[in-house]
Amino acid sequence: MFSNNLLMASAGSGFPNAALIDVLTDLSLTTNLIICLDAGDADSYDGTEAAWQDVSGNGHHFNRGTSSSSEDIDPVFNGVAGGISNAEYFESDGDAEDNKNEDQFVLASGTKPSAIEDMHKDGALCSLIVGYKRGEGSGAWCCFKTNQNSPVYGAGFGLANNGTLALFVSGTNNVALSATTDDTLDVTVGHFAGLSIDEPTGAGGGFFYADGDYLQVSASDTWDATYSSPSSGTALETPRLFAYPLGHYSPGYFSMPNGAQANFFALWSGSVLTKSNMDDIYARMKGRILV
Repeated sequence: MFSNNLLMASAGSGFPNAALIDVLTDLSLTTNLIICLDAGDADSYDGTEAAWQDVSGNGHHFNRGTSSSSEDIDPVFNGVAGGISNAEYFESDGDAEDNKNEDQFVLASGTKPSAIEDMHKDGALCSLIVGYKRGEGSGAWCCFKTNQNSPVYGAGFGLANNGTLALFVSGTNNVALSATTDDTLDVTVGHFAGLSIDEPTGAGGGFFYADGDYLQVSASDTWDATYSSPSSGTALETPRLFAYPLGHYSPGYFSMPNGAQANFFALWSGSVLTKSNMDDIYARMKGRILV
């Protein structure tokens, strides 16, 4: 059974709503868990703090906005602290003053942990999951990113303009790896999405995931995760969540689209999740997605 934070069973899931960290603990999926953020878990966000607290135990907290102070430009919390339902999420108003540094999350320490730094380097092993809704308007934005302007050094995972999922890994002024899904996701509803990169495996080492299924790339469930001429340099961007835009040469200082929502986020580095692992998490977390 889940250790705590149980609520009534969500419609159609067969599982009680629970905090993400409790789900991962129950499934024995906390090994190499680097970041775990959950808008519905009061331990992760109490409704008033200026930071989204990492409950993985690693202390990788993310500021709402670019500073440790609460400001009008921060993503807005919706719901009840500790509500653990699909009503708890952060939302963007899409009204970026001067088009920068609003409605996003920035690593509070300002120091990039080595486990995050390794994501764009040779031998990368990483997976992530995210609960989100894209929101209105155009533009491609990142659920997670460490890349910036040339020279870029870093990685970005997010949503392209048309609702596809995309990954960009940047080396020294080069594209080390890019992949975009064939299928698109409805931008008007929430989704549970995932990514897994096993760079040493190469062929078949990468996959995208959404709402219980693979999202294919070039008509294949998996794709070649080999990095071409990867950089060993430091990622130039302080890690950001739910920042715009997405790409290899992407400053990452614009706001998310109006109505974009962030429910939860988790990142593993040093090992990878399988599709079966993501299926297990999705089965327990899909009641936390607003559809």
